[in-house]
Amino acid sequence: MLRARIWQSVLVLLVISSVPVLAQKSPRTPKRAESLEQLVLATVGPEKITYAQLERVYRRNLNRQGVRLSELSRDSLESFLRLYINYRLKVLDALSRGLEQDSAIRAELEQNRRVVAESFLFDKKLVEPAVEELLRRRQWELKLAIMLFSRDFEQDTSEAYQRALRALELLRQGVPFEQLARDSSDDRETASRGGVLPYITGGMILRPIEDVAYRLKPGEVFPQPIRTRYGYFIVKLLAREPRVAVRARHILLPIVEGDTAAALAKADSLMELLRAGADFAELARQHSIDKVTAERGGELGSWYSRSLGFETIQSRLLPEFEDALFRLRDGELGTVITAFGVHIIRRDSTKRYTAEEERETLRRLYRRLYYDEDRERFLDSLRAVLQCRLEESAFAALLAAVDTTKTTFDTAWAAAVPRELLSQPLYRCQNLPTVTVGQLLDSLAQPAFRGYPLKAASLRQAVRRITTPALIAYATRNLEKEYPEFAQMLKDFRDGLLLFRVEEREVWSKLIFDTLRARAYYDSTRHRYLTEPVYDISEIYVLSDSLARALRQRLDAGADFAELAQQYTQRPGYRERKGHWGRLTPKHSKLAQLAEQQQARAGDILGPLPYEQGFVLLRINAYEPPRQKSFEEAIPDFAAAVQEQLQQELTERWLQRLRERFPVSINTAALQRITRSARRQ
Repeated sequence: MLRARIWQSVLVLLVISSVPVLAQKSPRTPKRAESLEQLVLATVGPEKITYAQLERVYRRNLNRQGVRLSELSRDSLESFLRLYINYRLKVLDALSRGLEQDSAIRAELEQNRRVVAESFLFDKKLVEPAVEELLRRRQWELKLAIMLFSRDFEQDTSEAYQRALRALELLRQGVPFEQLARDSSDDRETASRGGVLPYITGGMILRPIEDVAYRLKPGEVFPQPIRTRYGYFIVKLLAREPRVAVRARHILLPIVEGDTAAALAKADSLMELLRAGADFAELARQHSIDKVTAERGGELGSWYSRSLGFETIQSRLLPEFEDALFRLRDGELGTVITAFGVHIIRRDSTKRYTAEEERETLRRLYRRLYYDEDRERFLDSLRAVLQCRLEESAFAALLAAVDTTKTTFDTAWAAAVPRELLSQPLYRCQNLPTVTVGQLLDSLAQPAFRGYPLKAASLRQAVRRITTPALIAYATRNLEKEYPEFAQMLKDFRDGLLLFRVEEREVWSKLIFDTLRARAYYDSTRHRYLTEPVYDISEIYVLSDSLARALRQRLDAGADFAELAQQYTQRPGYRERKGHWGRLTPKHSKLAQLAEQQQARAGDILGPLPYEQGFVLLRINAYEPPRQKSFEEAIPDFAAAVQEQLQQELTERWLQRLRERFPVSINTAALQRITRSARRQ
């Protein structure tokens, strides 16, 4: 709750979204941008606000990545600057009061640093480098051929390894890869195709294979077996092509009774028409037996790449169709025969993928496929650097004392551990606190380890788990020095927390509802507060239009509305009530809305009118027109406005005092320079 209020206070800067800005332009960097970065736009007491600082805040708070602050008009730029100055004044006030030393704030800051530091560390050390590598790889599509030599998970893997080595030797002797894959690979699906895989790109296959494949040249076989959890692979790179997506269309002609020549002849005649300027879409609608694409003028649908298929559907083209398509240039026509018939293909357009399009997708992909493994590898490397080790003698004594067939569901499992063993060191790392047997037992008593097995492997894993926070704390100890943006992130959080606390004292705690102020506000705006009209309504609801018209005729002839409602209304529960709904307002009732739309008054009979699944006849038994609300009635309508007015007054008086303590100076010449620089572009 506290953190939510903090960011509500920080987001006071978001009112800048109402500052008028110039029409969005394509991102650009002004000339001499380097000289703008350190340009001082204003001073606030001891602080200087630079162009770079203000632009960072502008981009962050308005989510305008890639938009320069210099794109703003002069007035908008100054308005934004003044709002940021007010923010800095409040933070300076909090700092001058020593709120940063408040124990609750210090605890909040420390907790926030722990949470943010771990995420930041792994983003910088693992996620960002991996995503950048995937982006580099995704510039290319690879066609691979593989052989798999499965490992026996219950026994040594040496047999599979030796088989892989023999296969490599045969390849060196000149045996064709495709033949050897058919004869020797344990992956029978790919073996039937000579080991050939569809095109792949970064993040699509086992990482050990991908790491090797992107180092090969077309035609090369990796000279060593590649170990994976499935066994050993032999990999050959068949082709490496720039990764592009294409849009295309086709006309599918049938091969009737195996007469391929006739289908090809018809394709040739249509090709002649197309070359002469005939409309592809019209010919597709007339001749293609692929009805789905024919309705779209032959369009296959969305963009298509060899590695990922269609962008919007989980589907791939037939290999022979795909090969023919990618042999064409944009605008070219071609034909290909598949199991479905003869296709006339036209490649319409091509696009290259950009990092901006795929970065976030690849972040999610990396976190799903590789992050957990890489995180453990990183922690293991840190354990090696810190020379972490399990004290095997103490661990053996612990295993000897507990029943390793049980779990921590047995609440008495630790009772058998000798007391003298509890203080024994169990896990040591340089520069980190030593973990004792007793500390492990205390951790295993926590809910996170409920039902945890007491086997040796599980207990070793438990030791790793409980020591991980200390490892991460060690790894993140110097993040502020290593990454200035992390230090800035913590400073922003600190400033937001301080702003919330000081604003709570100066504004929020003083927002007490003042009856005199509220009365004065009401007296000046009372004409705005009116009650809703009230209709006392009875209804006859029927499903038949003819019955509704007949009932209206009877009402016009003098029949009693209540008696007809008691006899005919088909709304459950309303015959007993003779159709009477009582007092209704348009705000809460659709029947009252109908009455208001018809400008009905007391005594009016409305309808029949279409309503819900049938028709209604309405009688307006009574009508109360809108009237001015009393002060007490109107309080809910204007209380928020009164409090907002008071808040603005309290804030402005507070800011005025702060400007006297922390003088503000705006560098108008610098603002002029920025806007002139933008106009020159």
